[in-house]
Amino acid sequence: MLLRVCAMAAVVACCTSATALAASPTWLAPEGLSPSGVAANSPQVAMSAGGDVAAVWLRDGIRLAFRPAGGPTGASLLLGPGSVVSRPDVGFDPAGRAIVVWSAAVSGGEARILRLVRGADGTLSEPTQISRAGGPAAGFSRLVVAKDGTALATWFANEGGVYSFVAAAQPPGGEFGTPVVLGAADGGFFGDVAFDPAGNAFAVWQKGNAVMGAARPAGGTFQPAAPVVTAPMPVDDPRVALGAGGQVVVGYRQDDPALVTPNPSVPKSRPWVIERPAGAAAFGAPQDLTVSPSGASLLDVAVTPAGESVAVQQSAFYPFGAAHAAGDTFPPPVRLSPVAHDLYSRPVVEAAPDGTTHVSWQGNGSDGAFLRHVTRAPGQGFSAMATLPGSVNTVEEGLAVDAEGNAAALWTQREAGFDRVVLSGHDAAGPQLRNLSVPATGAPGAPLAFGVTPVDVWSPVASSSWSFGDGGTADGAAVTHAYAVLGT
Repeated sequence: MLLRVCAMAAVVACCTSATALAASPTWLAPEGLSPSGVAANSPQVAMSAGGDVAAVWLRDGIRLAFRPAGGPTGASLLLGPGSVVSRPDVGFDPAGRAIVVWSAAVSGGEARILRLVRGADGTLSEPTQISRAGGPAAGFSRLVVAKDGTALATWFANEGGVYSFVAAAQPPGGEFGTPVVLGAADGGFFGDVAFDPAGNAFAVWQKGNAVMGAARPAGGTFQPAAPVVTAPMPVDDPRVALGAGGQVVVGYRQDDPALVTPNPSVPKSRPWVIERPAGAAAFGAPQDLTVSPSGASLLDVAVTPAGESVAVQQSAFYPFGAAHAAGDTFPPPVRLSPVAHDLYSRPVVEAAPDGTTHVSWQGNGSDGAFLRHVTRAPGQGFSAMATLPGSVNTVEEGLAVDAEGNAAALWTQREAGFDRVVLSGHDAAGPQLRNLSVPATGAPGAPLAFGVTPVDVWSPVASSSWSFGDGGTADGAAVTHAYAVLGT
C-alpha cells in the first residue's frame, strides 16, 4: 500500500548560507576583475533574476566577466574588433543570456553599434553590427531587457553634425531588427529607455528646451515622438522609469542662470520630475525638487513594484533622495549622507522586484573616498549610509539587482595611478532551493529519497537540513526518510 508523501507544507528543506549565520544583508569583500597597473574605465553591471552577474568595462577593448550565482567569477574576455568609442552596456534575458552592446570604430571607419551575446552555456556569439550599415556615426548606446526577453538598444547618431536618437528592438532569443530614428536630438548625447512589467517601453531624450518621449507597446513599434515637457530654459540629461498600468516617471535638469550655487563648478540647473500616473492618459505638472539654494548636477529615478516613485540627485556636493507612494507627489528631498560626507558622482538608484530600493554613489568623507550605499524598504524612509568595504578611491560605479533583492556593485578605483575594476555583492536573500526533489508517494517503512541543490547568490551554503512533518529530521543535500504509517 502506498502513502502520499506530504504536500510541500509537510516537508521543509532549509539551507543556511555562511552570511546568514553572521549579519545579513551586508556588502561582502570585493574582488578585483581587472589587473592592477592597467587602465580600465566605464564599468557596467547586470544581474539575472537568479543572481548571475555580468560585468563589462573598457580596457584594451570591451571586457566581459561572468559570475554564476553561487560560483566564482571567471576570467574576463575580450570582445569584438575595432577601437572602442563609448562605454558598453549589458543586460540579461530570462534564458540567462547576457547581451552586450557598445560603440566601436570598425576597420578604421565611422563608429558603429555592435552587439554580442553570451549564452547561458557560456558560448559567445560573433559581434554583429546593429546600427545601420553605411549609416551615420553612432555612439552612447544603452540597453534594456524586458521580462519576456525583448531587448531595446538606443543610441545617438551623428550625420554631418545633425543628431538623432535611434532605437532597435530584438525579440526574445532573436536578432536586432532594423533601427528606427525616434527623433531629432541635440548634441548632448543624453537619452534613456525603460520597460514596464508588461513589456511596454518608453524612451526619452533631450532636444533644446524639451524632453522628447516615444512609447512602444509590448510587441509593437515605437509611436511618433512628442514632447514630455517643454521648459522655459534648455533641459539636460533626462532619465525614465516605468511602473505597471502606464506609470511613467521622467527626471531631468533644467538650466536656471539666476540660481545661486555654492561653488562655480556646480551647474546652474534645477532637478525636475514629471510623472504620468498609472491609468492616466497624460503627464501631470512637472515638480521642482531643488534643494535650496543649491542646483543639481546629476539625478536618477526609479519605480518600485508597488508604484512608488523614487528620485535621487546630486545637489551641490551632497546626495539627496525623495520618494512617494502611487498617486502622491514628491516631498522635499532628504540628505542621504552624514554631515561630514559629500558626493562626487551621479547617485544611481535601482528598484528590486522585492520592493527594496538601492542607491549608491561615490562619497568623500573624513574616512576617505569610498563607494556609499543606502536602501529603502517599501513605504519607509532611506536607511543610514553604509560604506562598501574595500572601495577606497572609487572613480566610476554601476549597480544592479536580482529578483530577490541581492545587489551587485561594480566600480573602478585608483591604484598606483591607474583605475582597476572591482566587484562586490550585497547579500540580502537566503539560499535558493534549486532542483528540489520530494517524492509524491511511497510505501510505509520504505526509504524515500529527498534532494536539493542549494545555491546562495553571494555566499557559500553552510548547511542543509530537512523536517519531514512526522518529527523526523535529516541533514545534507541528499537524504532518505521512511514514513512509518499512512497519512503522514
